[in-house]
Amino acid sequence: MRRRKGIRGTLMAMLALLFLFSAAACSGSNNGNSNQAESENTGSTQSDSQETTETETAPEPVTITMLVNQAPAVPFAETEVGKEIQKKLGITVEWVVAEDEKIKVLLASGDLPDIIMLKPEDQARVIEGGQVIAMDDMIETKGQNILNNVPEVVDFMRKFRSNGSNKLYFMPVNSGPDMMGFEASLGVVTRWDYYKELGYPAITSEDELLNILKQMQDKHPKTPEGYKTYGVAAWNDWGLWSYYMPMAILYGYADWGNNGYVVKSDTNELVNNFTDTEGPLWKTVNFYYKARKMGLLDPDSLTMQSGDFSAKMANGSILYSPASWFNGGFNGKNNANAVGYATIPLEWGHQWNGANQLGWFDKSLGITKNSKHPDRAMDLLNYLWSYEGSRLAYSGVKGTDWDLVSGVPTISEAMNKAKIENGDAFRNTGVRAAQTGIYNGLGNFVINPEDKTEVDLFSSAKSFNGLLDPLTKDFSDHYGVSFPAEIFLKNVEAGKSINQQNMDTRIPAALPSTPDDIARIDAKLKELMIKAVAKAIMADSDADFDEIKQKTLDDLKANGVETSNAWWVKAWDETKAAVNQ
Repeated sequence: MRRRKGIRGTLMAMLALLFLFSAAACSGSNNGNSNQAESENTGSTQSDSQETTETETAPEPVTITMLVNQAPAVPFAETEVGKEIQKKLGITVEWVVAEDEKIKVLLASGDLPDIIMLKPEDQARVIEGGQVIAMDDMIETKGQNILNNVPEVVDFMRKFRSNGSNKLYFMPVNSGPDMMGFEASLGVVTRWDYYKELGYPAITSEDELLNILKQMQDKHPKTPEGYKTYGVAAWNDWGLWSYYMPMAILYGYADWGNNGYVVKSDTNELVNNFTDTEGPLWKTVNFYYKARKMGLLDPDSLTMQSGDFSAKMANGSILYSPASWFNGGFNGKNNANAVGYATIPLEWGHQWNGANQLGWFDKSLGITKNSKHPDRAMDLLNYLWSYEGSRLAYSGVKGTDWDLVSGVPTISEAMNKAKIENGDAFRNTGVRAAQTGIYNGLGNFVINPEDKTEVDLFSSAKSFNGLLDPLTKDFSDHYGVSFPAEIFLKNVEAGKSINQQNMDTRIPAALPSTPDDIARIDAKLKELMIKAVAKAIMADSDADFDEIKQKTLDDLKANGVETSNAWWVKAWDETKAAVNQ
């Protein structure tokens, strides 16, 4: 940022920075960018830059605590992005990390941080209990970026997520189109070098995938470091996620937090994930059962957590994952030799991209009544929904991690290198908030009107050439494309696979709160399923597997699945009609 000449000393420089942000947040501008004085403004938006004087006083430095559900690799306040927010806003952000059970304890005690990130069912409870404040008055004076950049999200949250009060209590992060960037993040993620070694065999079904993984394991029974290799593995600290998402991705189902129900992404039909034996959960459980019989299933699968799974992916001992974010540690160390994991394009089934999202509603932010600085918390939220704030969170600090080159926002060579290596240097930047994506108000693909470029420069085609490493270049060259995701886009265009462009993400976001009696039934059904999937995966034979499945279906019926299903189908159909009025 350019400092005004004549201001003496560090304090005065910080004063100028903080005033510029304040002007941006309170102006009618919708760009949230105080760097306009030094940028080549190709858009028509009003500049946020304003003159300041030495008589202005900087906001008092404060610490804002924020409840999130995933621990960062580096404390956020110590990262480059965290420090830049301190500099611009005078706000130190401290994350309070809590999983579902700890969140329940915090909600029950009322001992909540300044800002909380909650799922819809918990949002309803804290609104009813008066534990969060309505942001309507503050947003008029301190939330212009939110009002100007995502007015439809504000309207939606007032109408559907306010317990009928038509007030604004929460804002979902990542508002914007969910497109595919440099590479596909979900699908069949496996070792590219081993796949190439086998001659790029076609993956025509999950059974064929198992056969290919078995061939990889036979050729490479141990890693160079001596770890035994396994084809697949699961983990148990994400609920039932790893027991249904592998096949949900391939067969076109999406979830929204309730493991018992999923939605067909192309038709928006509700599906009972527990009782539909052709649905993603039973397909995935059957996949693991077959993998175990073939010697492909990691024996720790029923006890390990996601961190253990990540560690095994990082040492190359697991050959398949449904998500590419687990492979970063391994790829960062090996991609220079064209060795690592890649998402393999399939000429059938579905792809996880293409939906137009109002936001990630299970990760919505609200300000608590406990906050000693609600106005400053509002300043922070407003900044997160600005183009400048989102660019910072996704792409790093201007002048260090990226800058304008001939008027085009361009990632620096150092940042490209750090991203490709995916080590401490990248983690210390704080970009993408430790890779969780939960610290960004706007979605990756939202265009900054000033420079006509995505706020996430890593998701901009203008940056893709610089992101290519020997691994992704080898992948791209094989498929005759310029970047890895391009082959997936071509398959959709050719009708070989289906993306999520027809999925209506408003429906699950607008669902009413689950009644207590239904919630109790659902909790019991989920507990039953967690035990059942373990038994099914460990079945002695196909006949034993089928017997366990049938007993599970009988147990589900005896424990109220039909009552649950009736409520969910009615709520789904009524909500679908409501959002389309």
